[in-house]
Amino acid sequence: MSAPVVSVPDTALVYEAILVMQEKGKRHLAVKDAGGRITGLVSNVALLHFDRYSSVVMTREISRAPGVEENRRHPRAAAPPGHRPGGVRGQAA
Repeated sequence: MSAPVVSVPDTALVYEAILVMQEKGKRHLAVKDAGGRITGLVSNVALLHFDRYSSVVMTREISRAPGVEENRRHPRAAAPPGHRPGGVRGQAA
């Protein structure tokens, strides 16, 4: 892993982590818990092969979203309570 270390919270969705990787030009991300401690590492290969979170699921979630402004304030409001499709927490090594 190169410096500076780029990270995502362990609550990030797979597509959010992929976007961070693309924006920062990284192939690996540190995964941090709520306390800011690094709890794992996730690679672009692991995320891109994560087949349980397909474009179909993402498209469905976007179509169910109430609107852009609501998503900015509450980005996970479209998902049912307790539902975390495609989170990076389960992907971190």
